[in-house]
Order: sequence, then structure tokens, then C-alpha cells
Amino acid sequence: VNGQDLSQSTHEEAVEAFRSAKEPIVVEVLRRANKAKMKSRSPTMVSVGTQTEEEIFCSNESPPTPPPGFYAFNGSG
Repeated sequence: VNGQDLSQSTHEEAVEAFRSAKEPIVVEVLRRANKAKMKSRSPTMVSVGTQTEEEIFCSNESPPTPPPGFYAFNGSG
């Protein structure tokens, strides 16, 4: 989050990093490679995107359906 490495953070620490981050919030998501699969996989494309609050609150369209296994944080407890 905005250049802060949260890979060793607790869930609570990560949530606080998002809450206290200054706009614009930049999030870099990295995935650890599975060594067993690395040998058989070819390089893959990575998608990078930006979303602003204006795009979220001013859109007349429904939000996209999250991928399976995705859980949204609703901000409560």
C-alpha cells in the first residue's frame, strides 16, 4: 500500500495501512510462486489497473462479479 510492504503484516495491520493511506492509494499485489509449478509454466501476462473513487461512486453500471473465493471487506469489526 503506497510503497509499504505488508507481506509480514497481520490482517489488522494491513487494514490500518489502507485506512491511514493518503490518496491516491497504490496497491501492488504479488503472488508467491509455487516452485512445483514453476518448471511447467510458461510466462504469463499481468494486468495492471487503476480505479478512482469517482469511477466507483459515479458509475451507473453494476460492479463486476468478483472471482470465486473473493471476499470483500465491508469495514465492520
